[in-house]
Amino acid sequence: MLDAITDGKLTPAQAKAWLTSVVRSELDRIERQRRVSRIDLVGPSDEDRRLDWATVRAWSHLASKGLHPELSDHDRRTVLNEGSSEADIASLETMLEREAAGAVDGHEEVRHGAAIGPLPMADACPRPSALRHCPRINGATRIIPCERNRWDSV
Repeated sequence: MLDAITDGKLTPAQAKAWLTSVVRSELDRIERQRRVSRIDLVGPSDEDRRLDWATVRAWSHLASKGLHPELSDHDRRTVLNEGSSEADIASLETMLEREAAGAVDGHEEVRHGAAIGPLPMADACPRPSALRHCPRINGATRIIPCERNRWDSV
């Protein structure tokens, strides 16, 4: 994404719009999973809850700070003051690294695999949800093109 901005193929406003769309999509997916887990009789384990929390927090962090996975001292204190543990912070840092890397990796796959340009913009696909975030693959999140310039996940 940074290369596309540097090369003049993408404005910072377009990059921000794309990242915002990806973050919203991911947060919606997490919320749907939470609703399903509420009706699950067994329910998620504590580790699953921690990772869900870390994923939501990571996406919120990326949305507000960009693709910079580091937590500042202020961010760390804020999370601790909200009642989180060091284990929660470790999970958050792991998810920040994975999600930031996945967003960049996903863009690289799209840029090299698509005939429509360097970034999957919503108007490139006939469907209203042209951008969809796929499930994690080996710990990374990836967006890939499918046939006829529609965007799907694998």
